[in-house]
Order: sequence, then C-alpha cells, then structure tokens
Amino acid sequence: MNKATFLLNTFKKLEIEVIALVNKYPNGVNGNALNKLVKKYENLAYDTDFWWNGNYSTHTKDKNGNWLKLQENNVNFRDLIKRRVEVHLNGMV
Repeated sequence: MNKATFLLNTFKKLEIEVIALVNKYPNGVNGNALNKLVKKYENLAYDTDFWWNGNYSTHTKDKNGNWLKLQENNVNFRDLIKRRVEVHLNGMV
C-alpha cells in the first residue's frame, strides 16, 4: 500500500464513521467520542510510517519504552474530522 491508497481508503472509512457519529449525536458531537475517533486515525497513520522522517524523539517514549518516531507533514485528522462533523451537522451534504 502506498500513501495515496492509504489516504483514499482512510478518508472513505472516516466519512462513514463521521456520519455514524453525527447520527448518534444529532445535537452536537460528544467531545470524548470525537477524541476517540481522532486518536484512532492518528494511530493508524502513525503505524504506517508514511510520515516518519527517519528520526526518533530524544525525550519521549511510548508505552513499551521505545522512542517515538518523529512525524512530518502528516494529516491533521482533528481538523479534518471537526470540519466533516460541522458539514454533516449543518446539513451541507
């Protein structure tokens, strides 16, 4: 899988999940539910290594004690999800 295929498939899945989220919370999306969705997609992108610049953090480790990989120019899933939620809540689709 390359970066373009990953993004295409991810955006399709993300749109389905955003619609389900908006249907579950029609008066405004719960912040915890939004954060959970953001974390899910951020972790998915991190695991692919498409945005890894080849360097490791010098001061931050993950839960397993491994140094975190530094990411560059990755997708801002929080902004993307918030915008899609707003579009669906306001009926612009």
